[in-house]
Amino acid sequence: MPATPKTPWHRERTRWIAARIRQARRAAGLTQLDLIRAAQLPYSQNWLSEVERAEFAVDPVDLFLIARATGFPLEWFIDPEYDQRSLSAPTTRLEWERLYDDRDLAAVHWHIDQFARRCREVAGIEHTSTEVP
Repeated sequence: MPATPKTPWHRERTRWIAARIRQARRAAGLTQLDLIRAAQLPYSQNWLSEVERAEFAVDPVDLFLIARATGFPLEWFIDPEYDQRSLSAPTTRLEWERLYDDRDLAAVHWHIDQFARRCREVAGIEHTSTEVP
């Protein structure tokens, strides 16, 4: 496990990333144990609990696996300005949720979008539109 961050900046960044991990896990509808399993992390639920409480910094590889399992882009976890960027075509659950007040509707739209993307990939069709559907 990484050592506890020493400087105020690192402690603040660790707390911020921890909050993002918790937010992503909840948005994905996962328990801590579900996320550990979905991300195929070699840790216990206690480890994730400690990470979410910012007791230590998460390893970048583990953060990548968490991002992939929750459907959030890695940048969302590490870039404080990510939410301020202009929205083009949504690609993540979070981006779909930013379009709707209803999380269930956003989730349905995200799943439909993922299915359409997979179909285009299989068919070899490039999707170049950056407009929000």
